[in-house]
Amino acid sequence: SAAEVKQRGRNFWSEFDFYLSDIMLELVGDFALVWLLSPTMNAYRMPATNSAFTSLLGHLERLPKFALQPGMQYTLGQRSACLLLKGLQFGAVGFCASVVGHSLTKLLVYSRRCLGPQSASSSVKLAPVLANSISWGAFMGLSSNLRYQAVSAVEARMLEPLLAGAPAIVFTTISFLLRFANTYIGGVHWIQWARWTGVQ
Repeated sequence: SAAEVKQRGRNFWSEFDFYLSDIMLELVGDFALVWLLSPTMNAYRMPATNSAFTSLLGHLERLPKFALQPGMQYTLGQRSACLLLKGLQFGAVGFCASVVGHSLTKLLVYSRRCLGPQSASSSVKLAPVLANSISWGAFMGLSSNLRYQAVSAVEARMLEPLLAGAPAIVFTTISFLLRFANTYIGGVHWIQWARWTGVQ
């Protein structure tokens, strides 16, 4: 919300429907990504009867959690595959989140305008669900994925060694601020991306 207010400036209220759409798809996407990227969940541990499929799952399990994860056991190929795989995951989650979130927003905006067209905060036309979802999926696969990789690398390679003897609250606070900044930057970049791709 802070990024939306900053980036939209004086147009915030006239573009409130865009803001509503962004927040809805971000909430759906954030929930899905936290669940998907949770350290306690392994998306590749599932029963498989096909030996080739089992082999593929084994390779995926051996990939690092993020491209720059510490450890000499990871090859350049594994790190590159991790970057690509996470990009595909982010993109797929982003696309699906936008289908749900943007659809709900369009329904909400349409209902609000039908009930009180004079009081509608905005007359902007929201993008079609498919176009918005493709744009959001591409943004998540590129921007969000790369920012996630960078934040994870900073935490693992800089913060953890630097704060090894410090109380846990210090690491948690710095991590929170780092992730808040990442989210803020992502919010600003999304508006720029959405305008560049023509969905806002």
